[in-house]
Amino acid sequence: VKYISDNAFDPNGNSYISYDGERAPIENVLISDSVTEIGQWAFNNCTSLTNVRLPNNITKIEMYTFSGCSSLENITIPNSVTEIESWAFRDCVSLQNMRRIGIMVYFI
Repeated sequence: VKYISDNAFDPNGNSYISYDGERAPIENVLISDSVTEIGQWAFNNCTSLTNVRLPNNITKIEMYTFSGCSSLENITIPNSVTEIESWAFRDCVSLQNMRRIGIMVYFI
């Protein structure tokens, strides 16, 4: 996989991973380094998502990528990211730790 498309997961917050016929909410995301792009709204309203590690090849976090992820607490952003678009983390009210490998990221 090289690309996670726009609206990849249900934009209504009913985001689930199916495995062997069972459904489970998305809670932790570790994206493979083979992924080079994540589309807009990809994880929008994944309300159970708590932790994310982005791949080393990502250069931009698109608009609304994690918007509405109200349980998101931790995200690790690699040095390859040079741009974070508007509202990428809108309504991420639980976000406590935004870690950038190598340098500090400040956000308001």
